[in-house]
Amino acid sequence: MKYQLSILAMLAAWLLPQQSQANSHKIEHIASNLYPHVRITTEQYQPHSIMTSMTKHKLPGLSVAVIKNSQVVWAKGYGIANKETNTPVTTETLFQAASISKPIAALAILHLAQLGKVDLDTDVNTYLRSWKVPKSEFGIITLRHLLSHTSGLTTTSFRGYARGEVLPTDVDILNGKGNSTAVTATLPAGQQFQYSGGGYMVLEVLLQDVTGKSFAEYVDKTVLTSLGMTQSTFAQPLPKSRWHEASAAFNFEGKQYQGDWFNQPEQAAAGLWTTPTDLAKYVIAVQKAKQGTTTGIITPNLVKDMLTMHHKDMGLGPQLRKSKQGLIFAHSGKSFGYSNRFNAYADKADGMIVMTNGDSARPVVAELQNAINDHFAWDLSSPLLITPFNMSDTLRNDLIGEYVWEHDNTFKMRIVRKEDTFEIHNLVEGGKFKFIAEAQDSLVAISTGVKVQVETDERGKVTAIIWAQRHRLIKAG
Repeated sequence: MKYQLSILAMLAAWLLPQQSQANSHKIEHIASNLYPHVRITTEQYQPHSIMTSMTKHKLPGLSVAVIKNSQVVWAKGYGIANKETNTPVTTETLFQAASISKPIAALAILHLAQLGKVDLDTDVNTYLRSWKVPKSEFGIITLRHLLSHTSGLTTTSFRGYARGEVLPTDVDILNGKGNSTAVTATLPAGQQFQYSGGGYMVLEVLLQDVTGKSFAEYVDKTVLTSLGMTQSTFAQPLPKSRWHEASAAFNFEGKQYQGDWFNQPEQAAAGLWTTPTDLAKYVIAVQKAKQGTTTGIITPNLVKDMLTMHHKDMGLGPQLRKSKQGLIFAHSGKSFGYSNRFNAYADKADGMIVMTNGDSARPVVAELQNAINDHFAWDLSSPLLITPFNMSDTLRNDLIGEYVWEHDNTFKMRIVRKEDTFEIHNLVEGGKFKFIAEAQDSLVAISTGVKVQVETDERGKVTAIIWAQRHRLIKAG
């Protein structure tokens, strides 16, 4: 009997690693089964690998983590983190999270609310000491408004500062004395969605005024450490002792930015350095709290507030979307040289995080997420199927020209006609994007799926375009 048990134990010990290797092999199969994210209905496509897609889109490096049943079942780095030192991307390589910083920063505010130190529906000027939201006809602004991008405040995003450049204070940034415009109210609070990095700057100052600590000191200890996100930090600039851990940033042509990356003093909006495996800890903690289990500061009550749906499917921090398989919480992040995305279920323990070091990464990220989604039969991500539309020649020709963002005239784009398609040139960050018409008033980017709505006047003349349902650019001249 003992002999039989020992044989069974040996078999089990042998089978477990074999099964693990088999599962790993199946998951690695994802890496060679990518398809374009945007698929023209009249065309056929063949699968390709992650490295093929990265080469095509001039993306130097990528890191991915996949969560299944509350476990990271696949984590891997691809490509190069720094071309000058020939450092490879690993699962421990740090990336700037860009706007994925926001849902992590939101946890700190929600935690203060749980402690009773702030109220989500009280005028934020009640708590602000070092700066006040200017009074306006648009009403009082609350923490709930700031967290859900319904405050009506301006300043969508921030450009960052070259390494070595003197960084402005938080108050200077809010007053427009950095390289961004002053944060002001332009819409009634609480009535509609207007994405605002400036709103998260207000949160940053408020947190410091309430706690008496710097943003990085408080959030690193209270949020990141409590969740076991030990590789992550909101420190800006990144301490020199950790430079070797960080990926450099690369432009649309795959060239390394001078100075390797840009510093982001707007920490709550864009200042987090992290990895996909560390972000997975945040995702898993949220999922467990949804089922009643507390991890660190993430409690069931905190997550209930966080996952409350507001305008444009925004929660208090993450973006939300209902699917057949359950509620999805997600966020993307884009800054100079970094493009990232996470998608996860709130009601079951699955999700995925992709972080990259290139401006050109968006199509690669979408292709990889679609491949992961298909492998596990999820509905977190899906390709975009497009049937080309025969737009009139008059409108095609009228679209040609330069466009200026209505909130910042230094942000410009140019539309160039290429026979039956268009190229839209980003005149600030660089990059050229090929678009086709999918309707008389709508274009879609062939590589990324970004949509551009076309506005016309009563004569049918083009007056403006709306980029990704977010940025309205007015036609110049």
